[in-house]
Amino acid sequence: MLMAFGLFGNHHKIGIVVALAVVTVGVANAALTDGLVGYYSFDGNLDDLSGSTHVNNAAAVGSPDLGVGGLFGGGVAVGDGSGTSYVSLGTPSDYLFGDSTSFTITYWLKMPASQASDPGLIGNKNWSATGGNQGFVQAIAGDDVKANVADGSTRADTSSIDLDHDAYWDGQGKGPLDPVRWTFVAITVNRSSNILTDYVMDGWVTSQWNDSSTPTTVGIGAIGSLDSGYPINIGQDGDGVGYDNSAYPELVATFDDMAVWRRALSTAEIWEIYTAGRAGQSFADYAGVSAYVQITESGGATEVTEGGSGDDYEIVLSAQPTETVQVTATPGDAQINIGSGPGVPLVLDFTTGNWQTPRTVSVTAFDDDIYEGETAHKTTITHTADGGEYTGVTISSVEVSVIDDELTCGDWGYFATDLNRDCYVDLRDFAKFALEWLTSPD
Repeated sequence: MLMAFGLFGNHHKIGIVVALAVVTVGVANAALTDGLVGYYSFDGNLDDLSGSTHVNNAAAVGSPDLGVGGLFGGGVAVGDGSGTSYVSLGTPSDYLFGDSTSFTITYWLKMPASQASDPGLIGNKNWSATGGNQGFVQAIAGDDVKANVADGSTRADTSSIDLDHDAYWDGQGKGPLDPVRWTFVAITVNRSSNILTDYVMDGWVTSQWNDSSTPTTVGIGAIGSLDSGYPINIGQDGDGVGYDNSAYPELVATFDDMAVWRRALSTAEIWEIYTAGRAGQSFADYAGVSAYVQITESGGATEVTEGGSGDDYEIVLSAQPTETVQVTATPGDAQINIGSGPGVPLVLDFTTGNWQTPRTVSVTAFDDDIYEGETAHKTTITHTADGGEYTGVTISSVEVSVIDDELTCGDWGYFATDLNRDCYVDLRDFAKFALEWLTSPD
């Protein structure tokens, strides 16, 4: 492994890089999941499995390959020859870091060979035009990885660290599935210490920081906002073009086990994740990213009409279970039907083969003959899970608004003495009469 200093890039993108001493600034005794806002196992899907407040699912652009093997299960490959297939993390609020929010992105990377040009591995900027464009990127040229940030007027670049690719490992007699072929990569932007750090640890790294794997850093005190208006993309510039085989060659690589934090992980935490991975533990396994059941309501809410229009929501597991998981949905009253009859619970089986397929729960309301007023009444569908690591996990409930279809008394006429038109003649009508009489000018 070789650490490079000096100039990085090809064509018209040249940046002077500065090597600084490694500064370890982290959150003292913080759990690895503190500040975690995105986690992608890439096990056949692009779902966010972090369990954070917001669900920041990624999206496929073109046809990235989710059928390839990863270090811990599945992975995602970009570089299909078209130059237009990559993965986008989008621009959710969790991924807008502005000029003051620290962040970290970690992932495992496998390169088949030396990379032509210098495409971004991950970033949110128009890197192919110039590194001075606003945003951040981690990019690879040949077998050298560097990090860059800029606010549109000022840029900062780390020196690069090299990794070993498949072509190299072939020469070392390593089998195609040997974990040594995978490299751990991370970028941290620390706004407290104003340091950008680039981490690259390939299969030769067995102790901290042997084989010239010392993280490279650069000061970013003069750098403003990194929000470029572009999404964070994996395997392509933020603007979706640039490395598409027209101007410059596309990235050809496979990614696995990516995580995103809204804080700067310390060097010790980065090393902890790396050593766990080398021992065969994914981030989810090591850090205890909990299995959870995701509930998604269509339109963000569930509303039904008695005897009329219904609504639906979806249930899916966050990760592959070790055995079949039964999720039971239970209506809060006998008027709600979710497929098994009014008031009857619905049981859904998620197996090790279909766990990632969302199951739709259709909600309707039985038509009774009781007038319940013009305001929709509320009821709740609760959920429980049983099976493997999902047993007893907390699952969100679904609140259902039920709109009554019974005619109000006003539909056939109010009594003359029902002065407030609430379908009842009582003291409130007398009070209304008295108030009107007392305030009448006549």
